[in-house]
Amino acid sequence: MPLFEKLRALRKKIATERQVPPFVIFGDVSLREMASKLPSDKKEFLNIKGVGLQKLKDFGDIFLESIKDYLNQHLSEEIMNNSNLNSKIAPIKIYQKKLEDIKLVSPSAYESWSDAEEKLLKSLYSQKKSIDEIASALSRQPGAIRSRLKKLGLIIG
Repeated sequence: MPLFEKLRALRKKIATERQVPPFVIFGDVSLREMASKLPSDKKEFLNIKGVGLQKLKDFGDIFLESIKDYLNQHLSEEIMNNSNLNSKIAPIKIYQKKLEDIKLVSPSAYESWSDAEEKLLKSLYSQKKSIDEIASALSRQPGAIRSRLKKLGLIIG
């Protein structure tokens, strides 16, 4: 089953559970973009047309997991068929290696923020700690700290 169809089925399931039309969850344009761009994290998912902060919060994890599962299954099939393997494995391996490297330095990278982490972030920021000091304390990337501070309205653009 093509990824677009898998995402449509997931959208239909969620829409049925919520008793809303499927387009309320995501339009076909968004699903097509997901299927072509293959977002692998919340930041990339947020760049998909039709995805805002609320839809990211409500559906990001489940759609990202569905894309990841599809890629893993598709990769397994490619290994079994051994056709044009390198062109499809290389981007996934590069992404996985990059994520592993980031997680070595910042174990909490790409994880959801807990209330306790947010409270600590606010506290450290109010103590005039540098972005790098805060990032180190929270095991996150400096960019994630800046992004969260912006989201909380503590810093501007």
